[in-house]
Amino acid sequence: MKTDLENIYKSKTDKELYEIFSDKNSKYEEEISFAKKELENRNFEFDKIEL
Repeated sequence: MKTDLENIYKSKTDKELYEIFSDKNSKYEEEISFAKKELENRNFEFDKIEL
């Protein structure tokens, strides 16, 4: 399952990944973790997000 999630998340946009990462109501901690990891791999600048 790990490889499947990694491949799926690599195909998502930054916006989609950030929405998964920032969803505090998600039931699946693993999804949040994979989204964060993929954003970090893309050098996503978390501190420049406008809330």
